[in-house]
Amino acid sequence: MREGRFSPTDLSAFSECRHRTLLDLAASRGELRRPGVSEIERALLEKRGRDHEARVVEMLRAEGRSIVELSPNPGNPEAAAKETLAAMRAGAEVISQGTLTRADWVGRPDFLVRAGETYEPWDAKLAQSAKGAALLQVCAYVDAVTEAWGKAPESFALVLGGAIPVVERFRVADYMAYYRRALVDFAALLDGDAEPYPEPVSHCDVCAWWKRCEERRRADDHLSLVADITKKQRERLERSGVTRVAELSRFDGKVEGLAAASLARARAQARIQVEGSAVGRVLYELRADCDAGAGLAALPPPTPGDLFFDLEGDAFVEGTGLEYLFGLVELGEPVTDFSERTEPGPPRYRGHWAVTRAEEKRAFEAIIDRIMAGRAEFSDLHVFHFGHREADAVRRLSCFHKTREAQVDTLLREHVFVDLHRIVKQALRASVESYGLKQLEPLYAFERKTPLREAARAMQLFGYGLEMREPDDELRSVIEAYNREDCLSTDKLREFLESLRTEAHGRPARPEPEKEKVRDEDVAATVRRLTRDLPESAENDTPAQAARRLLSTLLDWHWREDKSGWWEYYRVQELAPSERLEDHSMAAELSHAGKVESLKRRPVHRYEFPEQRHGLRVGSKVKDFDHGKEWDVVDVGPTHVSLVHTVGFKGPYPKALGPSGPIYNAPLKASLLELGQSVAEMSDVRRCAWDLLTRSPPRTSGNDLTSLEDSVVSVQGPPGSGKTYMAADAIVALIAKGKRVGVTANSHAVIQHLLDKAVELGVPADRVRHVDTNAVRRTFSDGAATLAYEVVDDYGALRGALDSGGVSLVGGTAWAWSNDALKDAVDFLVVDEAGQMSLANVLSASRGTKNLILVGDPTQLSQPTKGVHPPGSGVSALEHVLGGARTMPPELGAFLEHTRRLHPDICAFTSEVFYEDRLTSLPGLERQAIKGKGRISGSGLRFVPVEHRGNTDQSAEEARVVAALTEELIGATYTDDKGKKRKLRPEDMLVVAPYNAQVHLLRQHVPEGVRVGTVDKFQGKEAPVAIYSLAASSTEDAARGADFLLDPHRLNVATSRARAVAVVVASPSLLATHARSPRAMRLANALCRYVELATRIT
Repeated sequence: MREGRFSPTDLSAFSECRHRTLLDLAASRGELRRPGVSEIERALLEKRGRDHEARVVEMLRAEGRSIVELSPNPGNPEAAAKETLAAMRAGAEVISQGTLTRADWVGRPDFLVRAGETYEPWDAKLAQSAKGAALLQVCAYVDAVTEAWGKAPESFALVLGGAIPVVERFRVADYMAYYRRALVDFAALLDGDAEPYPEPVSHCDVCAWWKRCEERRRADDHLSLVADITKKQRERLERSGVTRVAELSRFDGKVEGLAAASLARARAQARIQVEGSAVGRVLYELRADCDAGAGLAALPPPTPGDLFFDLEGDAFVEGTGLEYLFGLVELGEPVTDFSERTEPGPPRYRGHWAVTRAEEKRAFEAIIDRIMAGRAEFSDLHVFHFGHREADAVRRLSCFHKTREAQVDTLLREHVFVDLHRIVKQALRASVESYGLKQLEPLYAFERKTPLREAARAMQLFGYGLEMREPDDELRSVIEAYNREDCLSTDKLREFLESLRTEAHGRPARPEPEKEKVRDEDVAATVRRLTRDLPESAENDTPAQAARRLLSTLLDWHWREDKSGWWEYYRVQELAPSERLEDHSMAAELSHAGKVESLKRRPVHRYEFPEQRHGLRVGSKVKDFDHGKEWDVVDVGPTHVSLVHTVGFKGPYPKALGPSGPIYNAPLKASLLELGQSVAEMSDVRRCAWDLLTRSPPRTSGNDLTSLEDSVVSVQGPPGSGKTYMAADAIVALIAKGKRVGVTANSHAVIQHLLDKAVELGVPADRVRHVDTNAVRRTFSDGAATLAYEVVDDYGALRGALDSGGVSLVGGTAWAWSNDALKDAVDFLVVDEAGQMSLANVLSASRGTKNLILVGDPTQLSQPTKGVHPPGSGVSALEHVLGGARTMPPELGAFLEHTRRLHPDICAFTSEVFYEDRLTSLPGLERQAIKGKGRISGSGLRFVPVEHRGNTDQSAEEARVVAALTEELIGATYTDDKGKKRKLRPEDMLVVAPYNAQVHLLRQHVPEGVRVGTVDKFQGKEAPVAIYSLAASSTEDAARGADFLLDPHRLNVATSRARAVAVVVASPSLLATHARSPRAMRLANALCRYVELATRIT
């Protein structure tokens, strides 16, 4: 199949869809006719591209660079490549339109720019933001430059579009492993005999070959045609011999690995699709298994003021996406006065356009204002939409733009937004291949005038235009017509569903009025004072202006986090009983197992439930939604939970548990507000907090941490660098100088660990206190009974002990340090794991101290956050200090550059991928090794590929392999860094997984004593051997998506627990991730680089 030359563009196309690559190559050989592409569109894009390249040339010349312009000479690429190489050897500063060849590849970078002893490829792109396909293309140029010139550049660049070109640089090491993997997969496809099946993928929506592939699937009666069937279900069915829709419709057997209820739903869906196909029309039936209060019973009664809402947007514009059309249909005249109206009028459509971020904000405000005006006239008004996207966008935009937040909170709390897609899915089953709005329209005879493919093409081209800041006005009319029809169709769908509703279905209960969670007016006033003299744009802010602007967004940080918690609380409340078991926030189908113990006369009861993913945690509060009670969790596992009840509790016992809403954070808000007010007036500003906001270098009178003078210093400690020891040692030194020291972190476990280390290094235990007001956690947390120091809950008494000198070291969360009693209580506050603690909470905690010492590593686990925050305000304290850098700048703090844990082979990977090659192993660590008869022997990195398909968050295949590896390792000889040898025990192995479901499965398989847990549990821990089981079959299958599974923070922590050998056990399909953005490429690159450096074992 390898004929002719290939270009980097072919590799980019391959990353979108493998089947498309074969079709494109067949067309290039004349075996297929390529689907038509508009020549006008092609010519337009080519002209825009040439114009942009000309602007880049002008920019480079204006910078004083000399440019050698070459002719591409497509007919003779070898000659063009020789000419390019000659220009490089002559030392040309910039080469325009050069040609590079490598084996059977030909590439034509727009520019080659001299960088030291080599050349950087620069490619001009019309887009305003970088795309994964563009980076893959330039990686091919880097590869060719390296081969031709003998030295790889450290960076490459995209020159992005606009009136003034913008150069965006990329570190070569962050992307090349992913590129090399894509190259291997591309070659394997070309050299292989098997043709990949045209599975439906996201690229189908814009692919010129879509019709051909769809016809193939339809001719095959492929299982992907069954609505809502998952890839995992299809694969399980295919293994059982069921490969066609018709076969599934009459299948009455069992399928291994597929729950009976899931199989029944898929079979019923296939049956009605087969029946609908036989009669040539869309059929439907009401679901007999619909839960009480769900489906049609959840449909609110019509009112004349009802609105129908639909959004259009582009996920990649402006870096984080842009909602560019807000469409609304109302059933009557515009709201100009509030005269009484009882009947709806003819539908009226209004589209609000936005092609910039500022216009997006104004359009969003207009929509919310229109809804609120309608509610003033019709208190029962609802906003109907199809799918969760609209309500999700409303939440996100209100927080991102910091506007209409209270109004949105009210609308969501009072269930004004109604998702008809959810109602349809609960209420009926239809003979459609997907439950999209367009597929359901035959049920209510809605006919569109705008062809769907024409609309999809228009939105794709409009997205290009947005990226180039040149949106096409002609395309707007097509998109607006499409959006209008979506709104009108939603209206007609509501009418259809209403026609099916009978009195037997009932109506949703009107939500009980609740106290509105309003934004504090003091906060609003302080925000106004902080921003009153700031320029509209932040682009040219001074450090002081940037700090005031940032603080103005941080004052609402806790409020936004609270809102996210409340929204989740309301979402879970609305779940039907049949949906609870599948929801990852809940534990459902509980059965009471009896009383197990008591806590201060309060009974502790145990409940059991089917194994499921849930969000229950020890020390948290959970809500019994059926009975309206809240309980404390004291023990939890994959199939059980223990709750603390009230004295004399006899039931009713909970059947389902979920989140109880946001945690109490009033002291944090008050402390942050106090800081905001002092900064607004620049009066009595806490200097350490101001230095943190402005990212100022530390003020010191000496060369160590103890010499800080009302300031902040940051320490980044990579894995095994001894940051906990360093922090404890600094605490000992500070106390020796008569200083009072505090410790804070996100969790009491982290605080306790540092306090323990300080006591170990010499701080008297009787001068140490740990503040914890949670009696449940104090009693049931790990190690609670063995602490050498006292745990207290009386802030007043603690302050007295600090002031009298009886106590020198106190540990407590940000809640403690925000308390009035502990204001200015200590001289130094050590923030441990500051890479996981929000900037807002560290600023709140600064109320208790004069100096801040931030210790942590944002490159390991990131801070947990739920809310959507304006840019810059959603980061951890250390991320803020780093300001986008990966490692600590010397002027702001220290980078601990030596690891005392990692074998040099492990350290080489860790340092290159995560720490810009700044981390090295101390002498002696090279001695660490394993010697045994099993598959794992020696030292360094190992990769164990395990083939499996359709797994989302647990893999029995991987669990069996991990069990076998751990059994082989027990009894092997381990040599430590001192050269001492001993036999490996089960506890010498850490087995890590990203998902709780895989953790539970692994515990059932591995030998007793082997430590198993999620990445979060093992941060700070180490062992001679660490094994990381990723569980998901592919990134498409992965629960919580590729961003979670391939998060480099997790890979860093998991592999760096190992002293001698790190092992990754994973599906090789994870290496074939389709990365559509630079960030996605970086995520995949880390795993690809690990596999490149690792020894593969089977």
